[in-house]
Amino acid sequence: MTRFAPARLPVPLLIASAWIACGCVQPTAPPDRAGPGVGLSDAAPVFSDRTNEDPAAAAPQALTVEFSVVRVETEEGGLRRIERVWDFVDEQVLSAALALGLRDSGLRVGVGRGDARPAVRALLDDLPDRLAKEDRTRPSPARPLELILSHAAYPHTVFYVDRLGVSSGRTIADGRPILRLAYELKPPDWGEVAVRVLPEIRQPEGPLRWQRVGPDYVLLPEYRGVVYTDLEFRVSIPRDGFLLLGPTDDARRLPLLGRAFFVDLSDARRRESIYVISPVLGRAPGGAALGNRDGAGASASGDEVARKAAVP
Repeated sequence: MTRFAPARLPVPLLIASAWIACGCVQPTAPPDRAGPGVGLSDAAPVFSDRTNEDPAAAAPQALTVEFSVVRVETEEGGLRRIERVWDFVDEQVLSAALALGLRDSGLRVGVGRGDARPAVRALLDDLPDRLAKEDRTRPSPARPLELILSHAAYPHTVFYVDRLGVSSGRTIADGRPILRLAYELKPPDWGEVAVRVLPEIRQPEGPLRWQRVGPDYVLLPEYRGVVYTDLEFRVSIPRDGFLLLGPTDDARRLPLLGRAFFVDLSDARRRESIYVISPVLGRAPGGAALGNRDGAGASASGDEVARKAAVP
């Protein structure tokens, strides 16, 4: 993994300079990659008709949270045609500094209310060469959900901007983009879900090494990859609301972090993706924990979403 020195330069200028200096090239296609759209359907719904249970009708301990994860994929330039989809969500849900860092890094974030679903659905359904996939998972209360956005690892050259406005870039060999998602229900009516999202590009694990876990040392595989803690964000999703994640326009043409997550470059026929993530409240017969805010690692449910809904 090669890291470029930080610089306080505009992102496009920094990227151009680094590419000239290091001779970076586009990621090569993984040998086992299937064609675009595998595992997706052009007839899949963008939103499910299922609605949330009324939180006021159940005790907080009896509520569960299930996540609907919808990926909508389109041809290169397709998302630019529905730019106004962002008019139906609130992009000012983050602090100014964090929102700017995410945008400068190629990631766009917005929270929509339930009454915005029909308009968003209509725009996403109208995308050219549209493929979509919806999957549901109930995360373990003790572990964040991991959304693995690519089933194959390949090289990424990415640039991002931290909360101090410093631009950094690096080349990551054999990386897979992952979104870690943790949640908790919010009082007083428990109908609002606080969601925390942490971007990561993970590489295959290294050899076993002694590592400290609490007071003990244990043999564990060496972690390899990059966790973008400066770009971790937290939003509150209202009842029947949703989280919208997608690339900025710059991410489609520059090697920003957002391109690794939302633009597929491993084929001559580029594809773009946008994600709609909706918490769905339900009831648990025997009671359930209220959230997984302190967990770590991947849950089985998260792996199931990754297997079914991974970008091919």
